[in-house]
Amino acid sequence: MKQRDIENRIFPLISGLDIPVIAIDSHFPGIHYISHSNYESITEMVKHLREKHHVKSFAYFGGPKGTYEADVRKQAYEDAIKDFGLSLEDNPSLDGNYEAISGSENLKRLLEERGKLPE
Repeated sequence: MKQRDIENRIFPLISGLDIPVIAIDSHFPGIHYISHSNYESITEMVKHLREKHHVKSFAYFGGPKGTYEADVRKQAYEDAIKDFGLSLEDNPSLDGNYEAISGSENLKRLLEERGKLPE
């Protein structure tokens, strides 16, 4: 469910209830939340691979475009690539659906388009 759907449809339903409500990975005014940072996690992974293992080329296979968490992770990857002065053309991010076949199709696509895989 998209962030806007939550804000428009779900938040009004729960805001008047007298029960504990906790949001996971999304902050809403007046509701407690717990979170891990999808953005920070991806950023740290790219940083670790680049700085500790000297990886020079990357590819990111993400989740379905238009879903909140997938979009945040993809943005984090793309920002991290740019922060290292690398191009997104050479270090692509490809959408998928979190299933094995999606990853296989993305691997085949990279091989067909580039003739090699990133490190």
